[in-house]
Amino acid sequence: MLEAVERAGEMPPTKDQLKRWRRAGLLPRPHLEHHAGLRGSQSCYPAWAAEQLLAIVRLHRSNHRLGELSTALWWEGRWVDTPMLRKALIAPLERFSSEAEKARGGEKDPHEAADTMLKAMPDDGKPSELVTLMRGRLTGRGDFINLVWTFLVIGLGGKAPWEEEDRSREDPAPTALELLLRSTGIDRAMSASPAERPSWLPADFDPRRFIAELRDAGGFAIEDAARPIREASDEALAQARADAVLFSQPLAMIGSVLEDFVGEDVAGLGALRAIAPTTAFGRASLIRTMLILRQLAGDEVFSAVAELVESTQPRFVAIAELRAALPQHGSLLRADYEERLAALEPRHAEQVRCDVADYLHAHQSLAEALGADEPPEGQRPLSA
Repeated sequence: MLEAVERAGEMPPTKDQLKRWRRAGLLPRPHLEHHAGLRGSQSCYPAWAAEQLLAIVRLHRSNHRLGELSTALWWEGRWVDTPMLRKALIAPLERFSSEAEKARGGEKDPHEAADTMLKAMPDDGKPSELVTLMRGRLTGRGDFINLVWTFLVIGLGGKAPWEEEDRSREDPAPTALELLLRSTGIDRAMSASPAERPSWLPADFDPRRFIAELRDAGGFAIEDAARPIREASDEALAQARADAVLFSQPLAMIGSVLEDFVGEDVAGLGALRAIAPTTAFGRASLIRTMLILRQLAGDEVFSAVAELVESTQPRFVAIAELRAALPQHGSLLRADYEERLAALEPRHAEQVRCDVADYLHAHQSLAEALGADEPPEGQRPLSA
């Protein structure tokens, strides 16, 4: 097993590291084999353990903490002892809840507690990509503070502000519900044209009802954020990882291509590029979210998303490859390709068409994925 690591050009782990990784559930425990005619016994690992160890060694370069290493290994689809994995997922969420409880300062009223916690929040360091995206969707710092306060109130068990708002007089300031819909991109998805609207967002989508259901399912819970993972079955955890990988990898890639192709954050898809987790806390949070969302939306919705990704991924990969291969035409290779060509000088437009046609002719699999194997003269179907 150590020889496989050396053959791959990696530094083999020490005996202490091997023991530590076995105890953490990252490596299977060896079994003892006795051979006839020989004294003593020999420790033997399953055949797949060599590849597992190599993956651990490589991940260990940037993940020295066992919790980080455990969740990163599992994220790649590799074996991790389930009870130890569950502990690794629960630990960062329990720390989050513990820190939130301290920041609450003993306040019982959710509104007072939200005020106290908001004042205690540090305003330094680089915000995450998701926070940056949410801030960018709002009009200013005041809106973002009001949004965070709203999340805290709901998370601490208080009623959503829109359930208590005085509607007897007009207020020019955006309501808490409007801020939440803007920051999450739901307003963009709901206002998108039928062609751009996400297929999993029903035509009769009611954000008030959905947020209420999400709150009741523990989606905003702060005091015991780890509960969904603690209570999930082993099968549900495995499914949540598959769902999380689907959303943060192939679906995020499709969203990224759509943004390049149609426009930034079209239909609120900017969130997909911001959810890819890079830490144990990020992975645990996304697993928690997937457990709750599958409970709310149902298996059929997630199956529909998976089928959509499977059927469209080759086309979006092809669009991304074509745009990368012809960077000089990147501003033209968009959803309104023909309209953009029509605005060019005829000779320039013909050159673009020829460049696209030549590339597709030289890459038949790409042309097939785009449905451009036998296009009409001068026409190249680039629509997403």
